[in-house]
Amino acid sequence: MGILEGKSILVAGVTLDTSIGFHVAKIAQAEGASVVVSNFGRAMSLTGRVIKKLDPVPLLLEVDVTNEDHLAGLAAQLGEHLDHLDGLVHSLAFANPETALGGKFLSTPWSDVSTALQVSAYSLASLTMACKPLLAESASVVGLTFDATVSWPVAKKAISGADAFNEVWGERAPLGWDPKDMTPTAKAVVALLSDFFPKTTGEMIHVDGGLHSTGA
Repeated sequence: MGILEGKSILVAGVTLDTSIGFHVAKIAQAEGASVVVSNFGRAMSLTGRVIKKLDPVPLLLEVDVTNEDHLAGLAAQLGEHLDHLDGLVHSLAFANPETALGGKFLSTPWSDVSTALQVSAYSLASLTMACKPLLAESASVVGLTFDATVSWPVAKKAISGADAFNEVWGERAPLGWDPKDMTPTAKAVVALLSDFFPKTTGEMIHVDGGLHSTGA
């Protein structure tokens, strides 16, 4: 019997099988959860192919977190398949790589800044509120992000310099770090979705091999 036995979990933002969201869905299923995943637009077809690697293949919903109609109809859409939701995982982030990433933030136009903030940050609140009618009393909401208390030179593979950053991370993390291994982070998310953190909220849990605890 797994730690998520009987629970229903929505993982928002599953695209690739190398993503944290995909691994969260996979481990959550292994721990007994019924999983629903979401994406939107052209990425839907990619997500549809990727989730066929999961057993059972989870329900896929189209949810654009910048679309008010999608958010307004999400609870009803979920309600067609389940009567409550025990967990929500926010695995969403986007910023225009041409204008907003790789040290360009001081010259990023507001249109791209607002999109990045809405998708990457504000949608944690808007998505949660959209799901609120179905959230169980003990439901968990888990968001994924870099440690926002400090600045980071890179954020994803598409940015120049990411490989060098991963090498430094691997060298300095006291517990070791493999940037290709999503399992440690996914396991932490699944643990937070379980009943083993009944009185924990508002916390940032580091899963970085201990890098955050080291000095410059």
